[in-house]
Amino acid sequence: MKYKNYRNSYTNEDKIYSRKNIADMSVREAFSRKDEIMAQHNSIGIPSEGELKSSPNAVWVEAYTRDDGTEVRGHWRSKPEGSSAENNTNDNVKSDDITTDEQGTVTGGASEIHKHNKMSVMEKIQEFGYEKGLHKIFPMSSDATVNGMKNMEAAKNDKNAIVMNDLNAIDSIKNKNSLKTMGAKDNDRGVIYNEHSDVAISFKNSSELEEHLTKIREDVIQGKPLKDERILFESNKTDFLKNNQKIDKHAFIHEAMIVDQKVDDNGIYTAKILDYSNFEDKPIEKLLDIPNKWGYDMQERGLYKNYYIVINIRKKVNW
Repeated sequence: MKYKNYRNSYTNEDKIYSRKNIADMSVREAFSRKDEIMAQHNSIGIPSEGELKSSPNAVWVEAYTRDDGTEVRGHWRSKPEGSSAENNTNDNVKSDDITTDEQGTVTGGASEIHKHNKMSVMEKIQEFGYEKGLHKIFPMSSDATVNGMKNMEAAKNDKNAIVMNDLNAIDSIKNKNSLKTMGAKDNDRGVIYNEHSDVAISFKNSSELEEHLTKIREDVIQGKPLKDERILFESNKTDFLKNNQKIDKHAFIHEAMIVDQKVDDNGIYTAKILDYSNFEDKPIEKLLDIPNKWGYDMQERGLYKNYYIVINIRKKVNW
């Protein structure tokens, strides 16, 4: 079976779309080019920029203008076996250089690129939507997707977050065991958000925390120690229209532990919210189940890396 040719308005037939190319597209453009992207996916896959740069079987073609005046953007393409990158031009790489054997395995120029990719085009478009397309509406859950799929990239860029390399970064044995109960493993990485982070502020001002504080008020007044307990962040259909923040919290941490709770003499409440970023294997019954199903599939295939979350809360109580 030969590699399928495809053509669009600004590239030649043999361009290789990278994951970054697709991620940088608008949702409209990604859908408009889905046939081209699918043709590549079925032939050589969708590699990352890093995989293309390190592969001896891919070459970068600089931007140029054809004889008919068509401008062609710079792009990656497959290099035929036996050719050199320096001499590789738009005219000497043909689609026939990319072929598959009788079992459908990619051979020739792009075989090394193909084996790294496991995502379908629709899954990649979903990833784009969750990471970038919906970021303004659901910033926390969008960042959670970036962290799991892109090597903790969102947390690394957050000045109020610290990326931890493993579970041993949690000093408290109690809290470490709580995270293990949720599914965390010793070598899982994590993110600790300080009290000034947007994440901490969002949860600090949540109705769920207000309800929790009302519930523990009498225990605090009576001087009773506060126990670690579950705290649930739930949402419903109405929230999709009226309360984006509630949806975002639900998608970011659905059911978590609230631990190390204290109220000092000045009425300052401090606590930590613990959660483990993972997805459940459950059928699609409501809107939030759609990204969960996608996330579960990515998780099971090793494309989404689970990690733990610690959110530091500091809040003045009005009792």
